[in-house]
Amino acid sequence: MSENRGRRGGKSNAERKAEHDARQRALGRRQRNYWLTDEEAQEVARLIEQLRKGDQGEME
Repeated sequence: MSENRGRRGGKSNAERKAEHDARQRALGRRQRNYWLTDEEAQEVARLIEQLRKGDQGEME
């Protein structure tokens, strides 16, 4: 048993990750890997945020 279990509500890292993954799947999301520059990653994060808010607006 991990030393952190008492401080973190009795859940292991693996249990928390499994719960997170299940929530993401329930939202219809899948983890994907891309090779991006820091600038590209920032722009992708901004676009994803816009899409999730439903505010697509004018994309250049």
